[in-house]
Amino acid sequence: MSNGTSKPNGTFDVAKRVGQLRQIEAKIKEIKEKHEQELQQWEEAREKFRGTLLQWLRSTNQQNAKTDNGTIYQSRRITYRVEDQAEFRHHVIGTQSWGLVYWAKAISAGVQEAMLDSVKALGYRTLEDWQAAERTRLNLAPDADTPLPAPPPGVHVDQEVVLGVRAPTKPRTVGVKTPVDPKDIHVVSTDDQAKNEAL
Repeated sequence: MSNGTSKPNGTFDVAKRVGQLRQIEAKIKEIKEKHEQELQQWEEAREKFRGTLLQWLRSTNQQNAKTDNGTIYQSRRITYRVEDQAEFRHHVIGTQSWGLVYWAKAISAGVQEAMLDSVKALGYRTLEDWQAAERTRLNLAPDADTPLPAPPPGVHVDQEVVLGVRAPTKPRTVGVKTPVDPKDIHVVSTDDQAKNEAL
């Protein structure tokens, strides 16, 4: 593990970029929180107005009303919520009423458990043990995608590597000597960093 102070080719300052990334994430969080607070009062006002206008339509026995400033109208929205999962599951399976179920998304935890069960059936204690054996068997490079066992039939698994960022172990404020302006951010490869030291 690197301490983040090395600069490949003498140009790429990892510690500086990590600090700037944390500064950007802190700013995004601050803006979202401020936006949510500002928006809340407007959403509450909107719901009060909608309630008042809907009550007026109902009390005057109208489905809609056209005005110079726009038209209001009543519409009915119906949603369905499962209250007893076991009973509903029993009904769907027993009557083969597959149209009552939304099948487009598999539950991640359930798929992971099924995949783990399949590697345990092969004699491995953990998914990581199976993956290590597969890496060796397939002679995979260290940066290759981690092998995964076959998911249940009809399920496709996608995986991607994403960057995470944590604050340093010693708490300190998010700040960098070089402030970040979104207009100045250019996404480049580490090879191109020498040309883009404006950050």
